[in-house]
Amino acid sequence: MMSATGAGLFAATADAQGIVQCPDPTMLYAGSGPASFTLMCTGDGFPIRSARWIAGLSGPLPHSAFGRDGGPRWAVGGFWAPDLQHVGNSYLLYYSAQRAGDHRRCIGLAISHQPNGNFHDLGHPLVSSDPDGAIDPTLLRAQGRLYLLYKRDGNAFGQPSVIFGRPLDATGRQVVGPRQVLLQSQSGGWEGGVVEGPTAVSVGKTTYLLYSGGFYLGAGYGEGEAVRHGTPLGPYHRAPNNPVLIGGGNWVGTGGGSVFNAKGIFLFAYNAFPPNEHPGQRRLFLKQLGLMGGVLRPAGDVRPVSLAG
Repeated sequence: MMSATGAGLFAATADAQGIVQCPDPTMLYAGSGPASFTLMCTGDGFPIRSARWIAGLSGPLPHSAFGRDGGPRWAVGGFWAPDLQHVGNSYLLYYSAQRAGDHRRCIGLAISHQPNGNFHDLGHPLVSSDPDGAIDPTLLRAQGRLYLLYKRDGNAFGQPSVIFGRPLDATGRQVVGPRQVLLQSQSGGWEGGVVEGPTAVSVGKTTYLLYSGGFYLGAGYGEGEAVRHGTPLGPYHRAPNNPVLIGGGNWVGTGGGSVFNAKGIFLFAYNAFPPNEHPGQRRLFLKQLGLMGGVLRPAGDVRPVSLAG
């Protein structure tokens, strides 16, 4: 499933002189060339940068992911939690934004023929009917089909957090079935009534769902994991010993992660910041994923990636 080490992916380059934050990072490996690795972060226009190696992402300045006149005319702001994917001959950018008129958070989709920019919005939200809004989208490939996972934007309404899943067509551009509950938050413990930021990977007939829980700017924020065997739509069971990743004395707000596959190696990109920093500037970190006790969890050394501003 993966090689013993991902060290070859991190060719050394000069360190960046400045550091900028990268909330809710999404990364994509697109093969050889100057845009082999592309990184995108939450922010207006979704700041995006590419490099031949992961460490090379430290150098280039970011630019907007959207091409000229490519942004969503249906949205008025609140661009959040991008998910960058390669489906067929196109690159797909799933994201959440606030809809004009009622400011409800909807799931949008933009399309490009290159990984590192020139995205153009579909022209309408992909998911817009959820009563409380929808955020934190991610694409799941499982057993030859595509699925959209996302979170109900319900924290502010005193409701439990819910992660939903919906089937997509083969292009990833159209929802073709109703939503189903995958995971609902627990009021006690480390989650504190919050599950969000889903990202998932399927291996054979088993799907591993990583998710963030707790207060996103607090010391208790971390990554949990839930597992489902068989069809990926349905209730997931929490892994033992959750959370599988949480900050320590030097870093807090550890979460907002996403999984990507580079040369057969599953890597986990996430954000964190120093505990004495207010407001927290969320830096980018990487960990390799490994199977331990039937759970695909972050393992091994942490690799920080400094970014130029």
